[in-house]
Amino acid sequence: MGEPADTVVVGTSFILDSLNPLQTQRGVAVSAAYDTLTRPVPGAPGEFEGRLAESWENTSDTEWLIKLREGVTFHDGSEFTAEDVVGTFDAVAEGQFISAPIVAGFASYEAIDDYTVKITTAAPNPILLTSLSQMYIVPTDAWAELGADAFASQAIGTGAYEITDFAPDTGVTFARFDDFWGEPALTENIKVRTFADSSTLTSSIEAGEIDVAHALPATAKATLEGSAAVEVVTSTGDGTSYLQFNTFTAPFDNPELRRAANLAVNVEGLIAAAVLGLADPEPGQLTDENIFGYTDEISAPAFDAEEAKKIVKAEGAEGATVLLTGLAAQKPSLEAVAGMLNDVGFDATVKINETADWLALFRITDPAEWANSETNVFARGLSYVGTSDANRAFQYVNRLVDDPEWEALQEQQLTQMDPDARQELLWESAHLLYDNDYILWTTQAQGLGAQVPGVSGADFDGGNAMDFTKLTKTVN
Repeated sequence: MGEPADTVVVGTSFILDSLNPLQTQRGVAVSAAYDTLTRPVPGAPGEFEGRLAESWENTSDTEWLIKLREGVTFHDGSEFTAEDVVGTFDAVAEGQFISAPIVAGFASYEAIDDYTVKITTAAPNPILLTSLSQMYIVPTDAWAELGADAFASQAIGTGAYEITDFAPDTGVTFARFDDFWGEPALTENIKVRTFADSSTLTSSIEAGEIDVAHALPATAKATLEGSAAVEVVTSTGDGTSYLQFNTFTAPFDNPELRRAANLAVNVEGLIAAAVLGLADPEPGQLTDENIFGYTDEISAPAFDAEEAKKIVKAEGAEGATVLLTGLAAQKPSLEAVAGMLNDVGFDATVKINETADWLALFRITDPAEWANSETNVFARGLSYVGTSDANRAFQYVNRLVDDPEWEALQEQQLTQMDPDARQELLWESAHLLYDNDYILWTTQAQGLGAQVPGVSGADFDGGNAMDFTKLTKTVN
């Protein structure tokens, strides 16, 4: 029988350029070294477990009392208290970090005692627990003393591992934190190596240079399958392709042409050709069965190219130009979809944006800008990791849609505190999206990972984050 290794080496294609926990909502490094107040329960949509929060209570529609876990220690030895939660909220707001919009929705927040925080929201907020699950907590005194940049290099959290070394171009080294409040991690040290070239990540796991490969490219499946030295693992998808029609400009201001476009897409063919089988069909809604708001009353539209051709001809849209815009990683899928649209009479092309240009489009909220845009289908892309609520996807729909019924539904679901009543509103929202063909339905991604013999407990279902606490390797 073998002995447990004291170190496991993980390779990932996600690049780690910062350890600032307030500037990320998920990540390989921060999710191991830091913790949140709450966390969604896997496989139980709408349910949460306590992390740094032990319990919570709604004393009114806008007031929450958060009872904190006692006996929690930061990596620098300081005690975790309510002042650290309040200080984290302050730091997020002052630095306008990624979770600043969440804190902006608080009318007030205060420490009632050492282990109780009261949050008063500006309006009823049924997704507060989701929001709290996306915010890592930092020690107030250390943050104030070091400042954001220096603090990031120190990486002082409450997680199961503390960071002992970090270099953006090579990776992170973790050591087990023996004073962790929860169940201790099984492996003493984790080394995470980053690979800018995903093909090098594939060859490294094949050569046994690393123990676990995280976020492999789809091409690695054919390379590694059948190897006695590597086990390939396909994980559940972490999000939807989210191709959204620009309804402010022709041709997709016409709902019949949006319907034709959906009929034109052969999703099974798309999965086989463009993503090498590593995807599932989108279920005709922007959620999956693990997300609160999913309904089993909707399924993806059927492929019917002949009907799509008839619609395009009847609407006088033969040869109508269609531009699909997205990122380089989306290029194979977008080009396949463009080809399918061309087969039914559109004149579709693909434009690949640099990340900064894509983000500029992602952030557009003014309909007038979209009305003047050359983009007809925007590959918004969306990861569900770190959330368990349909609002994550729904909040972006109205940026390309002018629909008073949709806006009214979203105002209602975002203030409805009764879970059953809110779920009904989310279901109604999903039906509205489907009935109006506001989305071009394609695929939901699957993840691909690999591990060498002797490894167990690797987490491949976390998207760009990994839970290392169960990760072990047995050596002879």
